[in-house]
Amino acid sequence: MTGIYTTLGGMKAILWTSVLQTPVLLIGSLAVLVIGLIKLGGLSEMMEICRAVPVNADGDTMTNLMRSANDPEYPWTGVILGSAIIGFWYWCTDQYIVQRVLSGRKSKESVGVRYSVQHSN
Repeated sequence: MTGIYTTLGGMKAILWTSVLQTPVLLIGSLAVLVIGLIKLGGLSEMMEICRAVPVNADGDTMTNLMRSANDPEYPWTGVILGSAIIGFWYWCTDQYIVQRVLSGRKSKESVGVRYSVQHSN
């Protein structure tokens, strides 16, 4: 069904699907967040749980955005380099982005498509 819908509707159908799915995904994500925090006992309770157990020998907890360079699983250097590699992959080689950018007839359309895709995710 998806293949037929895409073939008959083209890029316009795909873009409209994204426009309709974005509010559903945002509202669903917000609902899961709010219900989860209510069931847990609030944001402060979640933070207490996350701070309760150290995740490495340096005393970092799950609330540390960047762990120490000695962390065997997630050192801050790996996080920074990994983020750069993942960002490059997503914006330069992901077919979802590339297809939408290359589908524009003019450069201005491609930039607009890229802008809307970037802000809908």
